[in-house]
Amino acid sequence: MGQDNPIQRQKVSVPDIVIITGMSGSGRTQALHVFEDMGYYCIDNLPPTLILQLANVVGINSSIGRHLAVTCDLRSQGLFDDMLEVLHSLADHELTYSMVFLDSSDEVIMRRYDENRRRHPVAQQGESLEKAVKRERRQLAVVRKAADVVIDTSTMRTTTLRNRLRRIFSELSDQQ
Repeated sequence: MGQDNPIQRQKVSVPDIVIITGMSGSGRTQALHVFEDMGYYCIDNLPPTLILQLANVVGINSSIGRHLAVTCDLRSQGLFDDMLEVLHSLADHELTYSMVFLDSSDEVIMRRYDENRRRHPVAQQGESLEKAVKRERRQLAVVRKAADVVIDTSTMRTTTLRNRLRRIFSELSDQQ
């Protein structure tokens, strides 16, 4: 759990819900694929305010034993403001959760976007990539502080990210 996390709860090894967030270009999609491979029900780019409803729809808090993984990012403009309230709501409904924040250095993120020739998802009309990355980092500072797990993917291979997430969140042993 993050040091300044205002939500105090019991630490669980495999939570009902994993919320994957972080900097654009840091590997959220790759992380979501890892959870999908582990048998989690996965949704990409879900507004945070819909997490509890989705958990109820797919039967997360039932005897099915299913787990949910979602990615949430700044494309849901303004909805991150409600993230801490959403986390309180999950705890009130006796759903366990963990928030994973993926990060990379500004230089690595800019290189990844340059290599892919993609527009940064939160860049405004005429805004440089560098300014968009710096603005996104400022906007995500509170969410990063609330994260239970922060992983810097700047120098990490996808297989290393996969192994780390499996070690933290899989119910199966390495041999299984």
